[in-house]
Amino acid sequence: MDPKDPKDPKDQFTELQNTFVISIRPDRLHEFKLRMKSWHEDVNVFEGVDGRLLHTSNLIQEGVYIPPQKWHQLTRGELGCYMSHESVWKLVKDHKLPYAFIMEDDCLFQPDLHGARLRSALTELRKGDSSWKVLLLARTSGVCKNRKNVSKTFAVPDRSWGLFCYMISYNGAVELLKRSRPIEEAVDTFVSTAPIGGVYALRENLCSVSTLTSDTTGIV
Repeated sequence: MDPKDPKDPKDQFTELQNTFVISIRPDRLHEFKLRMKSWHEDVNVFEGVDGRLLHTSNLIQEGVYIPPQKWHQLTRGELGCYMSHESVWKLVKDHKLPYAFIMEDDCLFQPDLHGARLRSALTELRKGDSSWKVLLLARTSGVCKNRKNVSKTFAVPDRSWGLFCYMISYNGAVELLKRSRPIEEAVDTFVSTAPIGGVYALRENLCSVSTLTSDTTGIV
């Protein structure tokens, strides 16, 4: 199909503009691209922060990371994950992107299967709250909470796990960055409970995540 053909679904799928995938593993990135099919050509690959290269003691000494008193100390994998997402937010802010669609490389999102629902959800969200900041499209099942339900589609999230598939607006990136340092908790719980307003979650996950061992817990 000619890329300039107005009937090309890729040209019509504006929700996949400004799309980023965070990855530190070539094998997982390869599998991700296979799931995305031809759409992967429009996805910006963001090389994540590899937790294996971090030294927790140095981050504490530099004031980058303050071990939490209430929750467990973060693994190097969790710190790398946090810093990876934070770097994408900085890119959104620096380039003044109106929004970004961010995934981790083990996200099982497939445009052909999940695209229509993504488009519908964003259309509804923009009509209901034009100043939205974050939309969590999927969370780890069984370990997520909601403060209240907004509609049949959306909820205001409470402390939740899993940040493998979400949308963020420019204002959302700016507000999260104001609060992102020092690091005091995992990035998924930070985002889900950030007191910035305009944070929503789908009540039913858009997609799932691979059952492969997570680097956030695997890199200690």
